[in-house]
Amino acid sequence: DRSIPAHEATLSAKKIAAAAVDGLGPDDLAAVVSTSNGAVQNLTADRERLLRAINHGDPSTGITPAAEQIMGKQDPLSDGRCLCGLCVLETITRVADAVQDTPRRRKVLLFIGTNVIWQSVRSAAQAGLDTGCEVPLKDARNGMFAAVDRANLTVHAIDPQGLVNLGPQTQSSGRGGFDMAGPNNGPARRLAQQQAATSDSQTNMQNLQVLPARTGGRTVVGRNNPEGVVPAIFQESEAYYVLGIERGTSGLKEDTRSIEVKVA
Repeated sequence: DRSIPAHEATLSAKKIAAAAVDGLGPDDLAAVVSTSNGAVQNLTADRERLLRAINHGDPSTGITPAAEQIMGKQDPLSDGRCLCGLCVLETITRVADAVQDTPRRRKVLLFIGTNVIWQSVRSAAQAGLDTGCEVPLKDARNGMFAAVDRANLTVHAIDPQGLVNLGPQTQSSGRGGFDMAGPNNGPARRLAQQQAATSDSQTNMQNLQVLPARTGGRTVVGRNNPEGVVPAIFQESEAYYVLGIERGTSGLKEDTRSIEVKVA
């Protein structure tokens, strides 16, 4: 995903994708899709081709926390390369539509990224910055949910950042202000930055959990070797069951039936 920060997180993201390729079975098909530039490696069983697609370019459009301290916080909703963050939801929709009619196969999407924009929330002070994202995001969000449901697509979200240090005191480039009296003194400014960084991190983690929670997948965050989770994801995807229940002729709204499932 385009939300991957530069440098170490990008390398980790490629390791995760490579681990997925290594875990493919002889009859499995896979594709490499980028939300940052629309590049797609079509479904194939050719592992070398998939690895070339993974290593071909830099999927990242994000900046490191250190760079953000220097350049200032960027508004992802106003990024002209993916206005309102719609390109991510639209890409997931296209992936779900592409595998919708694939029969008798377990379909899994590994979302490798740090955040997904689901809605536009502006404070009163930021109202003038609104680029009109809420309605387009709602339409794209609903369309994506419907496509994922139709395709019976299981989504796993994996954050390639690993364990993240929060707050300016953990970054050599952090600008914490001057230690002097007044409302904008150094300690107060550093506390505000710490609180903002913590809130952003928690929000990003919650955003990553939305699709896995809806589809029965996993959310992997705060792990320094996230590629190590991929084999377990593949193992639990090796087999699945579909239960079909035919309703009776009773017209009662409260009519219920008990279902008992026994396994060896």
